[in-house]
Amino acid sequence: QGLRATFLARDQIIAFYLAQEAVEYLRVSRDSRKLSGGDWSDWLNEIIDCLSPNHCLIDLFNAGGQYWQNLDQRIDACVASPCTPNLMYDGALGLYGYGFSGPGSGNVRFVRDVTVNQIGTDEVQATVTVSWQAAVGARSIVIREFLKDLY
Repeated sequence: QGLRATFLARDQIIAFYLAQEAVEYLRVSRDSRKLSGGDWSDWLNEIIDCLSPNHCLIDLFNAGGQYWQNLDQRIDACVASPCTPNLMYDGALGLYGYGFSGPGSGNVRFVRDVTVNQIGTDEVQATVTVSWQAAVGARSIVIREFLKDLY
């Protein structure tokens, strides 16, 4: 039982950080759009694949472990909900993402699903769900974050 609890705790921590990473990306992309002279509607257009009823995946790293340079390379629409591709882990880089193919990389059991609901003209609620199959059954962590227009 103790070993099982340890593995479950490890997976919960990983899942939490994977969910928080997607929330932080949404926040940074909103802030960057505003700082570069864009407005709220510009940002909403950038994340259109995530706006409800759509679901999306957010991939911050290319196959080489570098941040994608273009924002539109980081968001992909999901074909189904929840998003079906499992995240991959690159052991050499210590990163999770979707496009790794080097030695030591492979699929992991975590699935990250992102959707953004527009609440009003100046606010959205981002919901990130990370799910996985644990020894004790299906598990998931959900993070919800409210993001407002920065005026």
